[in-house]
Amino acid sequence: MQAYAVIYVIKDALERGGSADRDKLRDALAKTNLTDHILPQDAIKFDDTGENVNASPALLQVQNGKPIVVGPARFAEGKPVFPVPKWHG
Repeated sequence: MQAYAVIYVIKDALERGGSADRDKLRDALAKTNLTDHILPQDAIKFDDTGENVNASPALLQVQNGKPIVVGPARFAEGKPVFPVPKWHG
């Protein structure tokens, strides 16, 4: 999920910067405010040190054979199951 988002951020910055020139690309990345993405967080945007200010960890749990986000609550696709059922593989 994060690797996909990284490529999407680079694509967005290349389009907004209009060039692969490293300075123009750096400036475009610094101005990123990407709200249309798949990460469980608010907009992707960077501070003066290059950190994504809205980055947050996601808690995933495999339920019915599918990984789903169970936390943070505002991005949850389902409720966590605890205790975790025994593995039948």
